[in-house]
Amino acid sequence: MRSPARRTRARAAVFAASTALLLGLAAVPAAHADGAWHRAATLDDLAQRTGRYFGSAVDNPELDDTAYADLLGSEFGATTPGNGMKWYATEPRRGV
Repeated sequence: MRSPARRTRARAAVFAASTALLLGLAAVPAAHADGAWHRAATLDDLAQRTGRYFGSAVDNPELDDTAYADLLGSEFGATTPGNGMKWYATEPRRGV
C-alpha cells in the first residue's frame, strides 16, 4: 500500500501532466466536418475527434480530492480502477 505522501505526489504528478496536456492540446484548433475551426471543449472531446478514447486509472482514496475528481469528471471520458482491482486487493488469500 502506498504511503499518503506517495499518493499525494502521484496525484500531483497526474494532475500536472493532465493540465499540461490540456493546455497544450486546447491551444490547437480542431476542424469540424464543415471546415470550421474551434477549440476543443475537453481532452476527451479532442481524443474523440481522432477516433481515440481518453481515460484514467483511479483508486477510491483519490476521489476524496475534490479538484482531482472534478478534473476526472470533466476531462476524461472513462475511468478504470487503478490498484483497487489487482489480486492483492480482491483476493488477499487464494480462494478468499
